[in-house]
Amino acid sequence: MAKHQFQPTVLTAPKAHGAFLFVYFDEQSKRRTNEILRSCCSVSKLVTQTMKDIRCCQLEDVMGGESDLEVSIAFGIDFLCNYIIQQHRTDLISYPSDLIGEHGSMPKTNGDLFLHVKSEKVDACFDMCNSFVKFLRSRGLNFTCDHVSAFSYRKNLYRRNNFARDFSNFEDGTANPNGEELKINVLSSNTKPAGSCFALTQKWIHRRLPWFEAQTLEDQEQVIGRSKIESKEFEIKSPNSHLARVTITSQTDPEEELNVVRQSQSFGDVNEHGLLFIAFSSDLERIDRMLYRMVGKDKINGKDAHYTDHIMKFSDCVTGQYWYVPSTAELESGKILDNYMKSKL
Repeated sequence: MAKHQFQPTVLTAPKAHGAFLFVYFDEQSKRRTNEILRSCCSVSKLVTQTMKDIRCCQLEDVMGGESDLEVSIAFGIDFLCNYIIQQHRTDLISYPSDLIGEHGSMPKTNGDLFLHVKSEKVDACFDMCNSFVKFLRSRGLNFTCDHVSAFSYRKNLYRRNNFARDFSNFEDGTANPNGEELKINVLSSNTKPAGSCFALTQKWIHRRLPWFEAQTLEDQEQVIGRSKIESKEFEIKSPNSHLARVTITSQTDPEEELNVVRQSQSFGDVNEHGLLFIAFSSDLERIDRMLYRMVGKDKINGKDAHYTDHIMKFSDCVTGQYWYVPSTAELESGKILDNYMKSKL
């Protein structure tokens, strides 16, 4: 198979540590799109320099090679449409502002840039984020940022797919396509540049986890929709279960399940902890449908509309944003969605 053009973190499994850096420019800096694009196109050079800086402080190479540090950059959809390409399209969907259900909401928090970092070493994740922030400031860009350090919790080293668990102690990412080729098929589309995709990020804080842990094992499994130990999906599950709410099929072929690629990791301390959810997708419509189904607003299947995701009974979503993840070729050229937009205008 020919080498793909997806950015480094899109297809690979989460490592021991991760970092999620969200950047919010002020209005004046948002208009400096050329400077922002040049900064984003310099990420691969920053990765190389960061690894060199780390090794200069070490007596031996313990990082596992430069490939250990994986980094991707993405653009917030609103920022992309309003400033980078200055075009609005029906397929470039903004994160919904009306995701409110019986057990809570999933608020929209606009972000401009998103840096996704993976490494087996926590210091490498920190250094990469710190290097990127310093680089942006050296270009005279003004912004605030939200930096979330994450990690793989109770990672199962003996299972084939090497998944970690959420703090609920249920395995996360079980439904992911298995293998690079299947992931590429899920993320590819002839309506956007090869190697590009979209992403959803949400920060979930498990504020009522003791309530969930006090439930019987059977009741916990009904909330998720799969067994806790073996992580096997139930054929018959509660319509309020998480799997029932986020499982969707094609409108033209009810037998075709529409998948995404999940890359979530746990974060926090004993006072406040949860899941930094990230999912990559070939389009935003399928993610939109999943989110509306979670809050009981299914736009496609009216008879299924009133069911809500019972994950929200123990966890609160506090951030939400859609992103465009350009291909490596787009970053190298600095032309984000350039050919695609010209062909569609």
